[in-house]
Amino acid sequence: MIPTFPRAKYLIQAGEWEHALHPTERDQASYVTESFRPAEIQTELLEGNQEVIPGIRVEVFPGHTRDLQCVWIESEGQQACCVSDLVPTRAHLPYPWITSFDLYPLETLANKQRLLPQLVEQETLAVFPHDLEVPWAKLAEQDGRIVALPMD
Repeated sequence: MIPTFPRAKYLIQAGEWEHALHPTERDQASYVTESFRPAEIQTELLEGNQEVIPGIRVEVFPGHTRDLQCVWIESEGQQACCVSDLVPTRAHLPYPWITSFDLYPLETLANKQRLLPQLVEQETLAVFPHDLEVPWAKLAEQDGRIVALPMD
């Protein structure tokens, strides 16, 4: 198979790559080897939180999987965070709303409680990877809850 994006460089946590190669029975349908194996030669394995280039860094937030990473992008005083499967859609903003796919739901809960207030405080644009209607939004606290404020 030929990679879809032959000039791309994929930055993946080493533990996530290993898990993808040897998934559990519970999540094996999420890892279609034919989809990611062609890009193996373009893949750089990472170990933990780090800045990958100036203005782009990754941070590990276990929960969905052991090595789930979120990507932070900073430019000209603005910041965005792709919250990955930690908060896949706006519907998952309430702390206890966790997908049934998460392998470590209590860690998801703890990491949401750590990350979401930070996004509110820093006025960071949150990018939801599975929300078709609102793929990105600023977050705010309203009536003790964190809510998404869609952007035009």
